[in-house]
Parts: sequence; structure tokens; C-alpha cells
Amino acid sequence: VTITGNDTSGTITIVAGASTTADELAKITFDKPFANKPRVVFSPANRDSTKLGAYYDAGAATSTSFSIFTDQAPQAGKTYQFTYFIVE
Repeated sequence: VTITGNDTSGTITIVAGASTTADELAKITFDKPFANKPRVVFSPANRDSTKLGAYYDAGAATSTSFSIFTDQAPQAGKTYQFTYFIVE
């Protein structure tokens, strides 16, 4: 997992490994914790990412992190990208 950006906005790039399944794709930890649980807005940034059914579970997010989940298993070796915007 590579992040270009900061705690407020940027791009998340994920290259899927060999043994992938649908569920938690990545856990993103903030550099600095927010005072309260922030709101996360993210969207697919390439064609392959749109096919995953990616989402974040607001109930599982905390002031220190959030996770990206998928409905479909990522394909090994493919690169998935998401842009994000986070506000408290």
C-alpha cells in the first residue's frame, strides 16, 4: 500500500498479492489522530478499482484509521487506486 498525500486528501495505490480474498483490502492509519472520528469520502481512481465493489465501513473507522473493504476479490498483480478526502 502506497499513499501519496496526507491525512486530508490523496491517492491510495494497492498492488494485490497472490492470495487475495474479498473483505479488508487495506487499513489506512492517519499520521496524526483526529480529535473525533472523521468522515471519509473515497472513489476508485482507475478502471480495475471500480470492479471491486470497494467501500469503507463507517462503523469500523476510528479517529486513528479506516479500512477499505471489497465485495470482490482483487486479482493478483493488479494495481488498484483510490482517491480520498477526509474531514472531521
